[in-house]
Amino acid sequence: MPPSILPHRHYKQQIKPKVYDPKATPSLQPPLIMSIAHAFKVGPWGGNGGTVFDVTAPPTRLDNMTIRAGEFIDSIGFSYVDDVGTIRIAGPFGGTGGNLTTIRFAATEFVTKLSGTLYIRSASAGGKPVLSSLEIVTNTNRYGPYGTVHQDYLFSFPLPWGLIITGFFGRAGSIVDAIGVYIGYKIGGERLDAITVATDEETSGN
Repeated sequence: MPPSILPHRHYKQQIKPKVYDPKATPSLQPPLIMSIAHAFKVGPWGGNGGTVFDVTAPPTRLDNMTIRAGEFIDSIGFSYVDDVGTIRIAGPFGGTGGNLTTIRFAATEFVTKLSGTLYIRSASAGGKPVLSSLEIVTNTNRYGPYGTVHQDYLFSFPLPWGLIITGFFGRAGSIVDAIGVYIGYKIGGERLDAITVATDEETSGN
């Protein structure tokens, strides 16, 4: 029998990201957990290079993802269903290098775990952590890892039954510098009916 869904007021105390950071550099400290409407915002993992990217409406589930990857995670994009049933397109964030992969999640498929590795670039390239690999796990499939796996800095964030990853935020420039996740409650077994489709760029001024 699956465990009970944790109440919001207990979630921050009982669920913590698993961050493996032997050198404890400031930019690789354990992620923060913040509560927002309809979701928890956890992270990010990575460095402080690039510029911030984020969603413009509370995400309730992921619809699809695009990942460009080679030596690093070059870019990430995704579409998500917001809190009023609109499918919104976010990104891609990052550069145009690497190989492109598109993940289309099935109607009853939910993202339940995010893991990856970080790489500290050379001093001549800025000397900051960047996202070097990424793996997505759902209730039915495993995708990746994409990019190049480095064993120096690993992160893994599995979720208990009833909680799902609903969106992403982070930092990106020519590659993805850092990534964090939005977490919400799984509601039913079917994806929400989409009323309209909008890009975050089109709605960012609202």
